[in-house]
Amino acid sequence: MGLLFPEDLPERIKAFLAGEKDFPYISVEEIIGLFYIFGKQRGISSGLETAQILQLCGKTVREFDKAVVQYKTNAFSTDSNFTRSKYLKRQLQITVEMRERPTSERLYKDPIIVTDSIIQHISFHNEKYFFQVYGPLKEQEVVKELHRSLLGRVVMVGFNREGEKSVPFAHPLIPLFTHLRE
Repeated sequence: MGLLFPEDLPERIKAFLAGEKDFPYISVEEIIGLFYIFGKQRGISSGLETAQILQLCGKTVREFDKAVVQYKTNAFSTDSNFTRSKYLKRQLQITVEMRERPTSERLYKDPIIVTDSIIQHISFHNEKYFFQVYGPLKEQEVVKELHRSLLGRVVMVGFNREGEKSVPFAHPLIPLFTHLRE
């Protein structure tokens, strides 16, 4: 899982945890984008593996949907102290798991914290969102310089917009291509 937008979300999370920002720290007009790459190590080798990945994508979206609904019905979902406490507990868990002092990058880019932050803001702003799955990607679907990273992989992108046509890009994968080039 990776973050496309807002690019400075880890810094906002850090400022939020330090008490320098309150909820909400993502505004309603901002684009939120995230991505998942499946088969990252070796690519996808069979139709069975593709089917399993598509099931995993479906499960991921269902869990996202469920979490959005839970935040909408939870009175504490917009309470900054409640959220800070939740994120600090996650950071403690990371520290214990790593058995050493984790880098601040690891703490503030943690997929669980970043995803929860995105879900919380989508819920708070009552935004529409969508996920789209592509792949396994073929040679003609991936720019040459990204073949090593994406060829034969399944990619799922998600945005806080109503659908594929409502993002301000010619194609929803363009931000991912840009992100991977950097």
